[in-house]
Amino acid sequence: VTSILWLPQSELAVTACYGGIQSLRVKQSTPLKRYAWKGSILTLVAAPNGKYLASGNQDNSIHVWRTSSGEDFQMEGYPSKVKVLAFSPNSQTLATGFGPAVLLWDFSGKGPGGKKPQALKGHTGTVTDLAFTEQRGQRRLVSIAHDGMLCTWAPHLSPGTVTATATDAPLECLAVDPRGRLLVAADRYGQVLAFLHG
Repeated sequence: VTSILWLPQSELAVTACYGGIQSLRVKQSTPLKRYAWKGSILTLVAAPNGKYLASGNQDNSIHVWRTSSGEDFQMEGYPSKVKVLAFSPNSQTLATGFGPAVLLWDFSGKGPGGKKPQALKGHTGTVTDLAFTEQRGQRRLVSIAHDGMLCTWAPHLSPGTVTATATDAPLECLAVDPRGRLLVAADRYGQVLAFLHG
């Protein structure tokens, strides 16, 4: 098992492994649903509205399932393994990190089919984590990377960063408090850094 999460809007847990994903109900020993896929899944995220599950994969792709029907589709052509994914709070945007780039996929309407992703470029090192936050009704995307940069983006306003903060060490993981005010990042050497999000 490479990833496990609770499916929003339900009482189901979802697990990912080589060969696909499955949903499990508490106190029930057999899976409720299985979504087969021949590949190695590295990470899994769920849209907050519970309509989509998206995986980042060993074969440089993203695989997506509609939870209502099990219908699936794939976004291919990434130059490296996709290990970092995040859905926006309104479930309309999937952010993906690979190498130094961040791509945003539009999941509004009928989904990303036939749409081109928006590219955000600001990092020089591998992106290691992503998180959406909302503050005073304004949506932002926060990214960290091995270049030691913490970048805050407003992709719906412009392709540029709103703020970029440099640290002294490669950043590895990120957490945002529910109010979107405090950002906490851990670096490769065990330091935990806190940032107030203006």
